[in-house]
Amino acid sequence: MIQSANIRASSFRHAKPAAVKQYAFDEYILAMEQAGIFSLDTLFPEHDPRIWRQFLSLCREWSGFIPENTISVHLAKYGFCHAPVDPDRAGQNFAGVTTLVDPFLPVSAQEFLADIPALHDSLARESECIFTDTYGYLDGYGTPAGRDDMAWLHSPVAKIDTDFETYLTSLTQERRKKFRRMARDFDETRVTFQLNQDPLTVSELSTARDHLIRKWGDEEGRWALMQTLWSCAVMHFRPAQAYVMRAQDQGVTIFTQTLIHRRDTIYCQSIFKNEDVFFDGIAPFTDFKCIEALCGRHIPYFDPSCRTSLDDPETIGIAKRVTVNHDRQKPLFISGGRITDEQRATMLSGLYFGKPA
Repeated sequence: MIQSANIRASSFRHAKPAAVKQYAFDEYILAMEQAGIFSLDTLFPEHDPRIWRQFLSLCREWSGFIPENTISVHLAKYGFCHAPVDPDRAGQNFAGVTTLVDPFLPVSAQEFLADIPALHDSLARESECIFTDTYGYLDGYGTPAGRDDMAWLHSPVAKIDTDFETYLTSLTQERRKKFRRMARDFDETRVTFQLNQDPLTVSELSTARDHLIRKWGDEEGRWALMQTLWSCAVMHFRPAQAYVMRAQDQGVTIFTQTLIHRRDTIYCQSIFKNEDVFFDGIAPFTDFKCIEALCGRHIPYFDPSCRTSLDDPETIGIAKRVTVNHDRQKPLFISGGRITDEQRATMLSGLYFGKPA
C-alpha cells in the first residue's frame, strides 16, 4: 500500500509544473490528497489528510481559529504560507508547519534538490520570499552541500541505549552532574512520571488551554495550545505514533509532554504545565524520564527540539539541551529571504550554524 501511494505521488510530481495556486487550508488539504501527495497509507502523520482535518476541527473548537490560510502551492506540491503568529519573520514557511516540530516534506532530499531551480523561478515570478524553519525529507535530513539557498543548523538529539545507565555514561560530565542534581531534588518530592499512549482527555485539554492562556495571554496561549492539538489529531488516527508523558504530584498532573514518533526518532511536540505549582527543572527532567522510559524500545533517538530557525539565538533551548549526546544537522530553505553577508558566507562554506552536542 505504501509503495502504491509513492508511485501515485511520484507520477504526479514529475508532470509538467502546474501554475501557482492559492488555497484556503481546507482546500489545500483536498488538493494535496487529490494529487496523491497526502494519503492514508503514508508513513508520516503530516501527510495524512485525516489528521489535518481533525486538527483543523480541534483548532476551531478549542482555539477559535485555524493556524494558517492563503496557502500558495508551487510546482503542484510545495505549499508555503505566512505564519500569522510570527509577523516579523524574514519570509514564508512551509504550509501547515506553524505548530509542528520538524515536519517532513513529502519528497526525498534528492527530489527537492532537483526541484530547487524551478522552485526559485516559480517563487520569483510570484514575488514570494521564503525563510523556513528546519524540516526533513522522506529519507531523512539530507547532506550539506555549500549552497546559498540552504542553511544548516546543529540540532542535537539524545541517542538512546538499551538501558538508562549506559545512556547516562554517554553524556558529558557537566550534563551527568545536572541530571544527578535534578534526580536528587525530585527524589525529595512525590512527583511520579508515566509515559504511555493514552490519549489526552477533554479535561486535560481544558487544563492545557486554561494554563497556557494564564501563562501567555489569551491569543498566544491559544496558539501554544495548537501544538498539543496536533498531537491529539495524531492520537485519534495514528495512536501508535503518539505518546504522552504525564508528571503528577500526589495524583495532580503538574506537567504534560506530547511526543510524535517518526522514522527512528521520538520528537517532543508540545508541553504544558500546571501554573499553580512550581518544580525547578521539571522540563529537562521530564525529558530524562522520557528517555529512561524509551530505553529498550528500539527507538534510537529522542529529539528535544533545541533549535528550529536561523533567527533563533544559539542560547535557545539551553535547558532542553541537557539530555543531548549526539549531533544532528537539519536544513532550512531560503528563497529571496533576508540573510546577512556573514550568514551567506557560512552557508557557502558548508558549515553549520549553532552549537553541536
